Amino acid sequence: MIKIAGLGLMAALLPPLLAWIYGLVFRRMNPAILAGACAGASNSTPAMKTRITGQPS
Repeated sequence: MIKIAGLGLMAALLPPLLAWIYGLVFRRMNPAILAGACAGASNSTPAMKTRITGQPS
């Protein structure tokens, strides 16, 4: 059980963390813009539309 939880945490947190480090260190992005980019990259527009309207797109 612990192993699957650890794998889930790693799968959920590693890509945004790596994107944040890449953006700050290599691209020298503004942290506010970088936070929005990392947050937006993990959202699915069709899924959000379905959640809001209650019907598939």
